[in-house]
Amino acid sequence: MTDSTLTEFYISLLENATTAAEFDSDPIGACLNFGLSAENVDTVLSSDEQRIRKALTAEWVASSANFRVKAARASNCDEKRGSLTVVGTGIRAMRHVTPEARIAIELADKVLHLASDPLTPVWLERISKSVDSLNSIYTPGKKRERIYREIVDRLVAEVRSGSRICLVMYGHPGFYMFVGHHAIRELRLQGFEASMLPGISAEDCLIADLGVDPGPYGCQGFEADDFLLYRRRFDSGSALILWQIGIVGRPEIPPRQPDLEVMAMVKGRLLEEYPASHRGIIYEAASIPGCQFRRSEVSISELHRVDLTPISTLYIPPLPSRNPDPEILSKLPAPPRLDRH
Repeated sequence: MTDSTLTEFYISLLENATTAAEFDSDPIGACLNFGLSAENVDTVLSSDEQRIRKALTAEWVASSANFRVKAARASNCDEKRGSLTVVGTGIRAMRHVTPEARIAIELADKVLHLASDPLTPVWLERISKSVDSLNSIYTPGKKRERIYREIVDRLVAEVRSGSRICLVMYGHPGFYMFVGHHAIRELRLQGFEASMLPGISAEDCLIADLGVDPGPYGCQGFEADDFLLYRRRFDSGSALILWQIGIVGRPEIPPRQPDLEVMAMVKGRLLEEYPASHRGIIYEAASIPGCQFRRSEVSISELHRVDLTPISTLYIPPLPSRNPDPEILSKLPAPPRLDRH
């Protein structure tokens, strides 16, 4: 079965109300249901009129014997130029990959990945033209800064060679991921196309798995080392998330067991704002289908005794009382909801 052409799709958008309505509500679904190739879906979703016109013209020229020679000459004049697209696979292996991210993976000349589970590399090999792992750069004893620099240098070199590169990372590619942001900035400064696509992060999974809503009270998130070292200010009336609590004070690769003395310091910092009996939650998202996430409640006073792993996150719910500012409250045209706890 051959893929539908871009020309057929746009004609259907103009003539078929059902196709038009589906495209308005779900552009990706409409493209896939129509049978467009991954490359044509990418073209449609770009919303770049010049790119779409060029693709439509190419289809028309290719279908006409009178213009085949002209099309070949035009293609010979095109200069191949590298680019970088950074995508995330989410937390659960393969199940969290967005259609947009999958298209970028399939279109890439080469996929470079930092997979954190054993399933993703196999899946990437099945749908990609070329795949290579960057995990070998993470060698024991090497400093994180050097590791990140080597990964960025590899990405820049691949793009400069003329390849369309897709960097595949765990979770959301921009959430606690230095290398993606840094590589994009460097390549853009050098005049190359570089972009990032959103993915499902550990925070998204935490909200769903723990059944918490950060909207009514607000939510503050800090990397555990940063929170401790710089004494970050926070509001105990809002939720608090400490990321990478399981490796606080452990910058080495791979991280060792949590340092009990450092954990005691974290506990002491939290006790400045919370009563000792206030309970938090140690959370670990599930990455393999069929496995369950971890939810272990612990009081602040016992935090230094709890079992932690490198993927542990600490979630602390807000304290149960807040008093609104009476002056601001008196000036509001309508009273807000004050029963959120």
